[in-house]
Amino acid sequence: MNLAGATTTQVNTSVAATGPTNTLQADFGIANLQSQVNSVAGQTSVTSNTIETVAQNVSGSTVSGTSNSINATATNNSVSNTVTVPSSGANAATIDGLLGINSLQTATGSAVNSKNSGNTISLTAGTNGTSAASSTATVSNSTLALTGNGTSATAIGNNATGATGGAGNALTVSGTNVNAYPNGGTAALAGLTYNGTTLTSAAGLSVGNNQYSSSSAVTATNQSNAVTLTANGTTLSGDTLSLSGAAGTYTAQAIAQSNNAANALTVNADQLAGSAGLASVQTDMSGATSTLSNPTVEIAANTTANTAIQNSSITLGGTNGNVLRSLAYGNANSNTLNATSTGLNVYTATAPATAVSLASGTNSADAALALFNSQAETANVSAGASTTTPLSISLGSGNVSNSTVSNTNNQFVAAGYGNQTSNVANVSVTDLAQPTAGATPAATFLPVATVANTSSLSGTVTSTVTGASATNGLFDLTTALGAGTVSGSTLSVNGNASLAQATGNIASANNLTVTGTNLVDASQTAAAPTTAPVSYNGTTASVNTGFSVVNTQTASATVSATQSQTGADLSLGGSGAVSNATLQAQGNNFNAAATTNSASNNLVVGTAATPVAVLTSSVGGLNVQNITSGGGTSATIGNAGSPAVTSTTGLTGSYTGSTISTTSNTLSVPAGQTISFSTTGTGLTPAQLASVISASGTGTVTYSGSTVTLTSGTSASTFSFPTGTTFSISSGAKTVATAGTITVPALNTTPFANIQTGGNLTNSTLSVTGNNYGAVAQGNVGNTTVAVTADTVNGGALAGTQSSATVTSTSQTATADLSAVNAQTNASATTASAYGGAQITSSATLPTISGSTLSVSNNALNATAQANTATTALTVNGTISQNSQGTYAASGALISSQNATGDVTATAGTVATSSTTSSSVGQTISAPGAIGSNSSLALNGNTTTATANANSANNTLTANATTLDNATTAAASITTNLQTVNAAYALNNTQTSSGATNGVTAQANSNVYNNDTAGSSGLQSSTAVLNGNTTTASAIANTASNTLNLGGSTVNAPAAILNNQTNSDSVAAAGTSNVQFSLTGSSATTAAASGSSIAVTNNALNVQAAGNSAVNALNALPTANFGTQAAGASAGGTTPVTAQYVALNSQTNSGSVSATSAAFGATAPTSQFSVALNGFAGGTTQVQNTSVTVTGNAVNVNAFGNSAQNTLTLSGLNSGNATNALQNAQTNTGNVTATASYNAFGATTGAPGATGSTVNVGNNSIIARATGNSAINTVVAH
Repeated sequence: MNLAGATTTQVNTSVAATGPTNTLQADFGIANLQSQVNSVAGQTSVTSNTIETVAQNVSGSTVSGTSNSINATATNNSVSNTVTVPSSGANAATIDGLLGINSLQTATGSAVNSKNSGNTISLTAGTNGTSAASSTATVSNSTLALTGNGTSATAIGNNATGATGGAGNALTVSGTNVNAYPNGGTAALAGLTYNGTTLTSAAGLSVGNNQYSSSSAVTATNQSNAVTLTANGTTLSGDTLSLSGAAGTYTAQAIAQSNNAANALTVNADQLAGSAGLASVQTDMSGATSTLSNPTVEIAANTTANTAIQNSSITLGGTNGNVLRSLAYGNANSNTLNATSTGLNVYTATAPATAVSLASGTNSADAALALFNSQAETANVSAGASTTTPLSISLGSGNVSNSTVSNTNNQFVAAGYGNQTSNVANVSVTDLAQPTAGATPAATFLPVATVANTSSLSGTVTSTVTGASATNGLFDLTTALGAGTVSGSTLSVNGNASLAQATGNIASANNLTVTGTNLVDASQTAAAPTTAPVSYNGTTASVNTGFSVVNTQTASATVSATQSQTGADLSLGGSGAVSNATLQAQGNNFNAAATTNSASNNLVVGTAATPVAVLTSSVGGLNVQNITSGGGTSATIGNAGSPAVTSTTGLTGSYTGSTISTTSNTLSVPAGQTISFSTTGTGLTPAQLASVISASGTGTVTYSGSTVTLTSGTSASTFSFPTGTTFSISSGAKTVATAGTITVPALNTTPFANIQTGGNLTNSTLSVTGNNYGAVAQGNVGNTTVAVTADTVNGGALAGTQSSATVTSTSQTATADLSAVNAQTNASATTASAYGGAQITSSATLPTISGSTLSVSNNALNATAQANTATTALTVNGTISQNSQGTYAASGALISSQNATGDVTATAGTVATSSTTSSSVGQTISAPGAIGSNSSLALNGNTTTATANANSANNTLTANATTLDNATTAAASITTNLQTVNAAYALNNTQTSSGATNGVTAQANSNVYNNDTAGSSGLQSSTAVLNGNTTTASAIANTASNTLNLGGSTVNAPAAILNNQTNSDSVAAAGTSNVQFSLTGSSATTAAASGSSIAVTNNALNVQAAGNSAVNALNALPTANFGTQAAGASAGGTTPVTAQYVALNSQTNSGSVSATSAAFGATAPTSQFSVALNGFAGGTTQVQNTSVTVTGNAVNVNAFGNSAQNTLTLSGLNSGNATNALQNAQTNTGNVTATASYNAFGATTGAPGATGSTVNVGNNSIIARATGNSAINTVVAH
């Protein structure tokens, strides 16, 4: 099949009216050009529709609503391009010519809007023939199910995907002989380049995608839609009610994408002569906004009077929970290159100056098989999900008996992405063709396969999740029981998740997987490349290896994720008793995650199952990530709780738009307008004020800093204030002032997991366990893996050259056959703040609790802030030896370089700093303590953690071989300027933290206690255990784990590790922990405790601060011998450290380092581990026959300037003469302080005292250590 034509292939160029250009050569293919200019094509609105199922009396029946959907979709440009040669799918004998797809889509001045609002999908049973309830209806022995129903709003600017979500640009070529070069020409490399305007491809088989959007904002809104199931009856008996999702469905979603694409290139050939290249470019200057607001997802099971819900199952969610999500993308794509051939021939091609070069001006990827992706986001991206109504199950006023009711596995998500991509290349080549001796042109180094990605962000990315209120949260199971009871039943709110996620640039996969037999590239007989195999000079990332993966990501705008007013609530109204029942709020997850740059880079050549027979080539992976001072990463979840408060100070606010009006205690605000109130000087926090203002319609109430903002949304809204509030409006100044008293009830710490009862408990189990609350802010996250598995591994173009790993203040350079390099800089602030609480409460006064188990345990609160974090690994397995045929042993180098110059702050809770109080508000764990008659209370295993790191690295270099040889005769060495590591296998980790305003800060606070201290009925014949609760605050500027492993039969290759860390920023960690059990009798004859045991044990407060911390390990462990070794050891000093195996740790700290077991600024006792049992004032009843234990509790406060563990381990063999050198150099000039103050351990039995009881306060500890330099150095031969 000859498609080459008789003349030279013409260049195909697509030029849009505005924006970019595409250029490629093709004899056969598709050229697509789509352009929207100042149009209104992408506008869709779907409103006020109903899909309804209504039934009257239902008995022994099944009523269902399945897979109903109401969707709104709007798009500017959409295309699907497919080229398949041959069309039948069978291999052609021969295919000659250039084949390609050239697709260009642009949008300018053409906004896209999709709105889905006011729609309902419902199932109602037990009615009067309409949707209204019938007072005489019955629902019994029936199944009512809503499954896989949902509403969706989707808005896309430029779209290049297949109809079923597959590739929108797909080229597939199959042939015995595929000659992908022009008529009369020779094979060329892919030649993928992009200069910011023009995308060019010179590949023989080519897919080019270019998408551009300017002044064409994309908006998707899913608003006030409902999916509900209602069952009304005089009784509900033997019924199964469920409202759930289905695999791949969403109960409510809003998706906004400015540019979206899926591209694929597949070639399957016995012999492939020529190149294959896939290139995708996306530029968004418009922005994307997705909004999910006020969805209603509810099961209402209503019975009349005190009649029962019995022998029934009610499930909201279940195995396929309901997923509600709001997703916004600037640019999104997936790119796949699959190439399979017995032989690959490109040695006649012209060698590139550099295989991959990525810089701000010009980018290129030039190899036989190349995948290149470029994305730029310059506008703002926002995803919001909020609701005034929780995802809920509402039970009526009757009893609940022998039933199971669960709100489980539901999700509520808002996620915003600036640039999102997945780039995957799979290459299978049996042999790489070689030139014959003396051939013309002469052999030259040619790159074989590469995956290259570059992304830039200069617009903000935000994600916000807002629950119903600080009281109702987000996932609810509530009853209005009155005097009704719960018996023999299980009620649960379990396994639900809420996530606010914001990501600037994310490459979920930059993967190149290579398999083959003889991968011997032309470099074996050619001169080495003129540039270093892997390098970055501060502006340009360059890789010149046979196989490579390269990633660069830059950001100069903020990325933030916020979640507030969320929680999981199981609340029983009224005063009904609970007996023989199980109530659960377990395994719910509430998280806010913000990441500016994230990449997963994986280069795999051969696997353990399919090793390459012979590899004679070079392999390199490079990750570069940069955040400028204009960036910033923040994640915030929840708010601290607060006591009830009353304010008589009026509020003053300002409004936008033309006018607002007032009636009684409400404000009416026209569409699109806002009112902002300041709480300064009012005695109210923004969270408190927002909690007592309710919005109607599309209105929202939000707060930030000291301001509460009322926003009307797309239609007019009213905002109700507490009764008695009045308003004065000044239309001229556009201000509004309030008068009257504003009373705010006590607010929960949010997010929360809560069980509330209103009556007595008998023989029941209540558990609030395994709930997680987290805020994670990470600036740069890079995971880079280079793995080679081959029977024989030879050096490539650098054969016979000792490897080196060099880091300077402006560059990183790896000169080796096998390389993995990470380079990260962050000049912005990174902040994580988290709150959370878990509790069991009772609205009853002195409820009777007997034969019951209460547990609030294993809940976790986490705040993590990291400016730079990386995991870098280089692994090689095979025979690596020199031989008589002139091949050389391969060498390897791993570099990780990190530089942070902005503040890093992690806060898990806040703490009161008044000198008159010792209360804290961190993670709040509480439950009733006045339990009796063979009951138990457990407040165990709860954790609160705050972690702040400027730089964090985990580096591993592993070489395992039958023979692990040395490419030269030189020993390993490290230069005196601590920049270069020279060895057959070299690892260089360099970290710098400097220039921050406030430095690296972590604070963690927790409060574990019983919530019925005063006037209780006491602990009677029961146990209370508060055990294993841990609070940790850790602030470390630079932390690293470096491991270099050499193994095999014979190990002759020298190796060296350099860890070089410098910190000049202040580092501070603070923590408090209150673990307390306290009861006071409610009358003169009530003992605080009788016949019981109370244990406060093994709880810990750990506070750690360090300038530099490292664990370094070099392991050379041959099983037979060390072979012929190089020169002896040199200790360094003014000369390089030299030996066969070298480990050098250098740490310099000049910043102040402080750790304290008190809150920042606190002057009062802030941490207690104690038991307090007191009688009623003037009473005569003592604590009786009770054991009190306060043991094994600890406060550990540690501060280090520099801390290191250095280990060098060699096999103790009778053969060989291995030498080693371990040097540790630590310098500290900063103040290092550790303060353990205001801590208390104790037990008190106040007046009138105790009788027949034991009190043990022992084995508790308070430790404070401040160390300038700390090192453990170990050299082992075994």
